[in-house]
Amino acid sequence: MGEERRIYREAKLRVQRKKGFFNHLSAFIIVGVFFFVLNIATDPFDAWFFYPMLPWSVGLAFHYVAIFGFPGFNFNSKEWEEKQMEKEIDKIKKREHQSSPYHLESPEYEDDELDLKPITKMERQNYDNDELV
Repeated sequence: MGEERRIYREAKLRVQRKKGFFNHLSAFIIVGVFFFVLNIATDPFDAWFFYPMLPWSVGLAFHYVAIFGFPGFNFNSKEWEEKQMEKEIDKIKKREHQSSPYHLESPEYEDDELDLKPITKMERQNYDNDELV
């Protein structure tokens, strides 16, 4: 039960952080539109609204990276590491499977597995111990 509570608290914290970013983004858009309209109303030939919005957009970009990571480069995330591990394991299994002397080229045999069922006590009595693996 303690593990579930920890996971719940971590998930809740992540959701709150994402919510904080989207609130930040909403304020950025609202104030940006306000400055743009004010700029057009006061002096349409001088685009001054960029000056307050540029540093804010840099701060917003840093906030995004802090919450969601750098797009396409989440090398430190657990999900990225797990995906890479799965890819490498699949490559190794495929390479070993192809280099196996028992490898069959036909795709119909590619995923075949033996379906071994445990034998019961009654069946075991019919065999010598030397015959069992």
